[in-house]
Amino acid sequence: EDAAALSQQGSDLQAQVQSQQLQQQHLLGSELGSDAGPAGRRGAASLVLKVKDQGDAKVYRLSDRSVRSLDDLLAQLERATGRPAEALDLVYLDEDGDEVQLANDLALREARSLAAQQGWKKVDVLIRPPRSARRAAKVAAHPVLADPVLAGGVLVAVTAVAVALGIALLSASASSSGSSRRYR
Repeated sequence: EDAAALSQQGSDLQAQVQSQQLQQQHLLGSELGSDAGPAGRRGAASLVLKVKDQGDAKVYRLSDRSVRSLDDLLAQLERATGRPAEALDLVYLDEDGDEVQLANDLALREARSLAAQQGWKKVDVLIRPPRSARRAAKVAAHPVLADPVLAGGVLVAVTAVAVALGIALLSASASSSGSSRRYR
């Protein structure tokens, strides 16, 4: 009986964890997909903020109606990701696919206005990895820079070339100024 009880508790716990994960990943805004919102917005198309976390590739969908300010957005994402709001670097994608910083309420209003003008049903928002992680990814993408020995060798070679070019330019300058004096 004890084994059966433990097995049941384990199953219950696993189901609870799966339910919480689905809730986080699929629906943070309680009004998502509902066209019947507050009386003033009844019948209006619901705009969705589709938030992609570039750090762990998770996607969160938020109803525009559940996000009244950037602080609301950050608070919901803080609960969903478990990271402090200060660590979340948010950008949205404009009509050209460029990343536009979401740093204040004005930028959030601009994203919503752009979506309305373009007839979009969603705004793509990205949670960019912290700057240190982006820098590490850039270095890792360049094997020479990732290896300190190779990077040091490249630095020495670049310095040697720069010194050689400097010397060559100085001697060329000196010889041309000397030759111009002879012909005067």
